[in-house]
Amino acid sequence: IYEDPRHCLVLANDSVRVFRAEFPPGDTTLMHAHRVDSLYFFLSDVRTRGQRLAEIPCEDVCAAGEVRYGAHCGEPLVHRITVLGGAQCCLDVELLGFGRTAGQEPPAKRPRPGPEGLCQGLELIKERPGARVYTLAVKTGGSWSGRVPFGKCLFIVRRGACAKGAFGERLLRPADVFFREGPAEVVLEVSGRRDLAMWVVELLP
Repeated sequence: IYEDPRHCLVLANDSVRVFRAEFPPGDTTLMHAHRVDSLYFFLSDVRTRGQRLAEIPCEDVCAAGEVRYGAHCGEPLVHRITVLGGAQCCLDVELLGFGRTAGQEPPAKRPRPGPEGLCQGLELIKERPGARVYTLAVKTGGSWSGRVPFGKCLFIVRRGACAKGAFGERLLRPADVFFREGPAEVVLEVSGRRDLAMWVVELLP
């Protein structure tokens, strides 16, 4: 990914690397490689044409709010992408713990119970080796509080809003990402005209 200037590193530690990919219609990335199993969080509706190395290009459509998984540890993905319609805005989350699960088949695509003591408001939408993805929504004028029981997790803003609490008092913008270690008590109060929507990514050991 580092070979492509459109993928900007926004967060890195021993557990994750997070890249933000954002570019307009008609733009094309350089040929680049994904070598770590990853989760992809799409923040915009976009139509693309992708071309893997030495393969015929194919078109794809991604919807805002969609979360995808790519297993790249066993076989790196080498490709380039052209945006055909809409503006691309995506977070590529390389979960470094996925390296320890290389070769495992993803579990069946069905909801599974979260860890014991999971607070109300977190809804499990995806489970893969190394991570679980939950959604969290707070309406404007409302608040949410709960114990997030994960040892390590990411909070990713899907729909931004003015909020105070766990991340200070600030305007949370789409694609903002925060790494937290827990378990932790989390409080969020939302004001202004917009509801807040987030993804919460539990990093599994």
